[in-house]
Amino acid sequence: MSQKDDVFVRVFVGVLSGLVVFTIAIIILANSVGQLEQESVTGIYGGKSTVEERIRPLGKVRIAGQAPAEPAPTAAAAPPAERTGEQIVQAACAACHTSGIAGAPRTGIREDWTARLDQGIPVLLDHAINGYKGMPAKGGNPTLTDEDVKKAVMHMLEQVGASSAGTATATDAGGETGAAPS
Repeated sequence: MSQKDDVFVRVFVGVLSGLVVFTIAIIILANSVGQLEQESVTGIYGGKSTVEERIRPLGKVRIAGQAPAEPAPTAAAAPPAERTGEQIVQAACAACHTSGIAGAPRTGIREDWTARLDQGIPVLLDHAINGYKGMPAKGGNPTLTDEDVKKAVMHMLEQVGASSAGTATATDAGGETGAAPS
């Protein structure tokens, strides 16, 4: 081996040894700084269990036909308080029917309701309960009962001058007469 090769090998081994020592020093430094950072984060935010509690999901998706992963709470739910048609309209219907969003007939504007009244109140109730075109079923509130939806529809019809004969027709679930009030 020549003298130049011998010098190259010594320099190469020296540089390689220096890099290994430097890498080990960086790893030790990073671990110690990381440990200090973890301790300060734990002190500020309250530890892993506290953080996990704060970021846990608020609910779970349940797909129809599949058994729930956890049993549902068994606390007896109080029966819903009796609400008037006006209260239901304010809670579930006013968002669209006040301003006429997506073609919704506006509350209190008879012209908006004329074509719908011509179809008959049973059809109008069916559309309100089951949804039609841009209107979701039950106004997008699945907690409403069919009777709640009927109360809301009848309240809106009263706002445009529906007569009591129309009200009787609407509450008769099997009635075929549902002509629009004049």
